[in-house]
Amino acid sequence: MSEVPLAGLRRSALHALAASIALAFANCAEPTPADADPGAAASPAAANDSVLHCMPTALVSLRLPLGEGLALEHDEVETDARAVDCVLLLFGKGALKSPAAFDRAYGQVFAYHEEDGTLALPSIPRETVQLLRLGEAGDANTWLLRIDSGVELEGSRYDVLFSTGKADGELVDQLLVGAMGVLYRRDYDIDAADAFAIREDTGREASVGPGYRARYRVGADGRFVLVSGQVLPPPSSTPEAGLPSRPRSGTSLETLPGRFGEIAPIRALLFEDGEVEEKAIVRIDAGDMPVMLAIGVADVASFALYVLGEVPSPAVGGNTLHRVSSLLLDPPAGAVSAELLGHRWQAGADGRVRIELALRHEVPRPGGDPETGEPENIAVNATVVALYDPDSGSLSLANAGD
Repeated sequence: MSEVPLAGLRRSALHALAASIALAFANCAEPTPADADPGAAASPAAANDSVLHCMPTALVSLRLPLGEGLALEHDEVETDARAVDCVLLLFGKGALKSPAAFDRAYGQVFAYHEEDGTLALPSIPRETVQLLRLGEAGDANTWLLRIDSGVELEGSRYDVLFSTGKADGELVDQLLVGAMGVLYRRDYDIDAADAFAIREDTGREASVGPGYRARYRVGADGRFVLVSGQVLPPPSSTPEAGLPSRPRSGTSLETLPGRFGEIAPIRALLFEDGEVEEKAIVRIDAGDMPVMLAIGVADVASFALYVLGEVPSPAVGGNTLHRVSSLLLDPPAGAVSAELLGHRWQAGADGRVRIELALRHEVPRPGGDPETGEPENIAVNATVVALYDPDSGSLSLANAGD
């Protein structure tokens, strides 16, 4: 993840930010209509009005893009206590969202550390709270909230990205984008007021767990939309005897030129950079909607499987929106080459699709040549089955019972 220094947020802008926050709440001490009339609190219009006006409107927006946000210090940015009360009013007692709220695949990462799953704003000890405005996204405003307990320990800092409606000031969506626990660290980049990404790494020292990477956009209504999500295995892990390796999978939305099914744009997207060698690109017309199946070889002997489906959307400039599901299949230990022998697509009664791949790898013969003992490779054939869910776009290895 590239580092983006905080140099863009100049000290003068920080002073202006602190001053503007104070200005925004200078009139908050005056009684509101709800304060003057107890009956006014029962009015939904009055309740919405109080929410709308409790959020500051004069905040200087944080300069974007911003990289690795959890490590950044926003010196001299002070937030009025009334702003803190406003944020607590917006969030209530509900738990902060984790990536699991947007991507079921994240569950296997959470299962590794099981930290902060029910974290709520009122439960977080805090000495410093900072509210930073990011900007506008359609009919919503986006904000970054930092809560810092002031101690250098796990769980001492939390960063929350959230959105509020311009019309009523109500909370629209939120996500805990930055946190550090005993066995995990979640960090984030903010590309613009309507686009951000998170990364999460788990484990400590020699015990490294799975990782997670995801990109989001903020819709015109302020809701967060998952653009792509990927679970990563421990970077230096090797499968133990009898245990399968953890597949690397993910989904993304890609806009490609031309109509759905044109091979040249798919080839350029998946194979043009040379990291994955193309083995097959075919159209599958089984089922209600056609899909494109692409297969390649990465890292000498790992197979990369892709399924591309069309996402209905207004045509813009002759382009087509594709949902790309990917799965990386780890090779046998020591494999030095890989060959695709064939593939088969079969729809199941449960709605999922079985993709059978006939593969051949060359691996070292145990003990070498039987006569000379010299190193020698042998060919090993295998059939691997992946499962594709057309509704969710998930692509995964089949279990023994599937």
